[in-house]
Amino acid sequence: MIEANSLYGPLDPAPDAGWDEAGPRMGFFTDTSVCIGCKACEVACKEWNGVPDSGFDLLGMSYDNTGALTANSWRHVAFIEQPRPAGL
Repeated sequence: MIEANSLYGPLDPAPDAGWDEAGPRMGFFTDTSVCIGCKACEVACKEWNGVPDSGFDLLGMSYDNTGALTANSWRHVAFIEQPRPAGL
């Protein structure tokens, strides 16, 4: 059986990554115009795709608190809290 490829590469890259029998993957779109930086989308993605916790502790400095980047920890949405005067 010849595996179909898309213009940019194989449709299923799991075998090249060492997965003999990879389960189905899930993806979703996020409306970043309403993003508050809570990272719930990243948590859901990791849960749906069986990606383990990276083990990093929360820094507590902002919602963008993934103190390091690894293959399992991402910063897909840039978010930094900006203080604003009361009432805005």
